[in-house]
Order: sequence, then structure tokens, then C-alpha cells
Amino acid sequence: MSFLFTVTALMLLTVPAVSIVIWSLLMGITPTPSSQPIKKNLKKILPEHITGSIHELGCGWGHLLPLLAKTYPESIIIGYERSYFPFLISKLCTYLLKHQRLTIHQKSFYKSDYSKAGLIVCYLFPTAMKHIVKKIYPELPVGCWLITHTFRLPDISPVTTLYCHDIYHTPIYVYQKQISLQVQRKPQKELPDGRG
Repeated sequence: MSFLFTVTALMLLTVPAVSIVIWSLLMGITPTPSSQPIKKNLKKILPEHITGSIHELGCGWGHLLPLLAKTYPESIIIGYERSYFPFLISKLCTYLLKHQRLTIHQKSFYKSDYSKAGLIVCYLFPTAMKHIVKKIYPELPVGCWLITHTFRLPDISPVTTLYCHDIYHTPIYVYQKQISLQVQRKPQKELPDGRG
């Protein structure tokens, strides 16, 4: 009985771990949650009023979902996470939050429609940020906000940048889609990338 219990417990621990490792290798990054200092500063910097849907690209374990659901109780909130077990945890989070307009999808966020988006939130690695500039940013409606931390959007100037009081001084970049369809070139004095 003890042996069977041990084997079962090991399988329950091993399967999720292996799944996360495989998805991390496929995606090029692990599902890393946003830290508490980052969430605290995001709360300060989130726009007060949003017109349109809210999208979290790569919502991981769902750490930012409670903040978004509380800040925007009437908005449509859509999270995307491809890694299976983090997706399940995020899905569970949607039930616990009881936000009627919050949904999580296990699919690539590059294939979604952002024509009615009002806010995009993400914590992604540099290569993904380049793809966002090429594939998602041009589709965003004028006035749409895009907030990212740690890594910035290349070749686009943020409206403002907030640095967290953590050991990395993690930057939070706030962008807003302007009327021009051209990518806005960054100024000569660019802000530091990554965790500086």
C-alpha cells in the first residue's frame, strides 16, 4: 500500500513537471509569475477606464488575473496560456474569481483578434516582444493600452516607465497605440532592456 502510494505521488508530481519542461522548451520560456512588487506597481499604473476588451498574453499561473478582474469588473478579460498545467491553474482561477466575463484560452495569442482591444498586458521574453510589434501591435485600435514589464517593445517609445522597488529595479513599460500606423521609433536616449 505504501509503495503504491509513493509511486502514485511521484507520478502526480512528475507528469506536471515534465509537461512544463516540454512546453518551456517548445515556447522558449518557463511560465514565470509576476512578483509581488511588480503586481503592486501594476495596480498603480493600470489605466482607470478601458474601452474594449482586456487581454493577458501568456497568463501563466494566473497571478495577474485577480488584479485585472478586480480593477475591471465589467470588462471582457481574456487570458492566453499554452502550457497545459499552468493553463489548468489559470482556468481554476477563473472559477474562483467568479468574474462573468473572464475566460482563459489554451492557444497561441498571435492568432487572436485584437481589433476591439482596450488593454494588453504581458510579461514575455524579447523574441516574443518582437513578434508582438510585427503581428499584434499593428492590429490594435487607436488608444489601446499595452503594458509590459521587464522587457520592452523594440522600436516603440513607451508613454511612461515605472521602476519597481525590487532588487532588479524591474521596469514596467506603458504604451498606447497612436494614430500613425507606422511603428514609432524610439528616441536616442533609450531605456534599459531587461532587468537592468
